[in-house]
Amino acid sequence: MLKAAKLYEDKINVFLRRNVLNPRLAFWHGQYPDTTITIDDNFWSKIQFVSVDKRNDVRGYFKATVARPENYVNGMSCINFGKPSMLFANDMASFMQYLAFEINMPKIVWNVTVGNPIEKQYDKLCKNVGGRIVGTERFAVLVNGKYHDSKTYEWINDYYECTHCGNREKQEREVMCWECGLGEMVYHNPFRR
Repeated sequence: MLKAAKLYEDKINVFLRRNVLNPRLAFWHGQYPDTTITIDDNFWSKIQFVSVDKRNDVRGYFKATVARPENYVNGMSCINFGKPSMLFANDMASFMQYLAFEINMPKIVWNVTVGNPIEKQYDKLCKNVGGRIVGTERFAVLVNGKYHDSKTYEWINDYYECTHCGNREKQEREVMCWECGLGEMVYHNPFRR
């Protein structure tokens, strides 16, 4: 379940301090580990959530940085505090849905260091949600004294919407809405004002 990160700031930072040298976190930290995450008091420039389980234990952290003049997410950071789990994966999907549909960000851009174990899941996620791999920057990230490439992903919040019932689909299957059968599917461009 997603919760505001400010409520769990102390727990997040205790975890980071205890695990600063954990090799599993090397791709998240990069060459110079942080022992503290600063949680903002608002969602203006950073949107920060945590993944918590039924016992209210923190299982992960999610951050999206927002380019406010352009009004899109220009970076994401996600860290799983435990072993890979469906809870974290579901919360990551909920986080992206929050960005895309709750606060209606027209575009989400994020990077992954090539070689990070999560890279394959990001490739799959990007394909499933209709995003694309923009490209790879060579020798961009230093991890444990070794240079790695950085891969950039992009997802545009463009869709077709029914003029009658409001049904939304990423791709147009037909001109007529398959949900209600009454409306016309019209393209929604998130960058048109």
